[in-house]
Amino acid sequence: VFSVLSSAAIFGARTGAQVAGYASVFLCSMMYFGPLTAMKRSIEQKSSRDIPLPFAVLSFINALCWTAYSGFVRRDMFILVPCILGMFSSVAQIILNLMY
Repeated sequence: VFSVLSSAAIFGARTGAQVAGYASVFLCSMMYFGPLTAMKRSIEQKSSRDIPLPFAVLSFINALCWTAYSGFVRRDMFILVPCILGMFSSVAQIILNLMY
């Protein structure tokens, strides 16, 4: 909320919305790729102890729902891009859980 309001105040409504959108894409992508360190550790130790399977499955379902919404209903790239990245990240976590 703060980034949207401050971006709109600084850049104007249209440009501010784009700045806030790009910031949201970046932050959401970082959220989905946060478990990369746990994934690296799991590969090194050959153990999926650090990657909770329920979180990975629910993260995949969440990303899938938002991808469908943004792709079919909204056609919004600010939602679509991080959610597709989140789907790939979640699938990788699920695969690591199944492997180890």
